[in-house]
Amino acid sequence: MSFVIPQFEEQVSRCPYSAKIWCGYVQALKEQDFSPLQYFSVYERALGHLPRSYKLWHSYLNDRVFHLRNTPINSKKFDLLIDLYERCLVFMGKMPRIW
Repeated sequence: MSFVIPQFEEQVSRCPYSAKIWCGYVQALKEQDFSPLQYFSVYERALGHLPRSYKLWHSYLNDRVFHLRNTPINSKKFDLLIDLYERCLVFMGKMPRIW
């Protein structure tokens, strides 16, 4: 992984169940102008550890939607977004703000 930020990787390895650290990691990647696919992979890793984190899901979904803002609605990328929302609802079904 060429987009690793060592200080965050160390924090994540010590405390993988902290949503605050994961969100900080994603924010640092955004500030350093990494591609969205790179910080999406960090979100995926985070959700592997914290699948019931509203904060992570909400941020991830918003970033995915923002990333697709100029994409035609019939693009296959929207199918991936729909799949992501469905996966989110498996864990966050009782969170009305998600749906």
